[in-house]
Amino acid sequence: MEKLQELNKNRAGLYSFLSRIYRQEMDKELLENMKSSKPLNIDDAEMACACNKLRKILERGPINEEYVENLEADYASLFLGIGRYPVHPYESVYLSGDRVIMGESRDDVLRMYFREGLQKVDSFKEPEDHIAVELEFMAFLCGQLQEALSRGTKDTGQRLIEVQKDFFEKHLKSWVPEFCDDIVMHASQYDFYQAMANITKRYILLEETTLLQISEALKNYRTAPEGTGR
Repeated sequence: MEKLQELNKNRAGLYSFLSRIYRQEMDKELLENMKSSKPLNIDDAEMACACNKLRKILERGPINEEYVENLEADYASLFLGIGRYPVHPYESVYLSGDRVIMGESRDDVLRMYFREGLQKVDSFKEPEDHIAVELEFMAFLCGQLQEALSRGTKDTGQRLIEVQKDFFEKHLKSWVPEFCDDIVMHASQYDFYQAMANITKRYILLEETTLLQISEALKNYRTAPEGTGR
């Protein structure tokens, strides 16, 4: 159970980190923290390669004002629709036949947020099927699962992992890999977002197996009745 808790804690952290990457432009503090962080011990060869490429990008030179401004311009060009080849970060664009925002996908994810007692904060003006919101929703679910695991409440844990599996299959898995491919294709002279797209895509591809493993582990785990703790 301790390994399961550690795995889920790491999942929550990575989902939240990826959400921040796509939510808004990079800032100097975050870039410096990324640059100074210790290399991770990653078993998957493709993910390790993607992370190493990102580290090399960050180590090319100082994180100064010019570097940050260039990344801000890249973000605007890619995700805010002002570049020649924008990459729209909305599920509806990828899953609707006419590639428009505010489609059925947005309505579907909104219903799932409401069922879990959530709504998008007013300060974030983008639609609810923006990739940053969907990734943050998964981070929230991971946090809820972490609480259930720490309390030993197996029934709640099983419900939460089923919600995660359902959301992942219907939403993240269905469009995020293609979205990442578009970033790699259209990212401009700075390759920071290309590296982040490769990391995001590989993580999504690996997550399908991880969700199944957690689900099976919870089914086989014997714990105290709901609400009684360990």
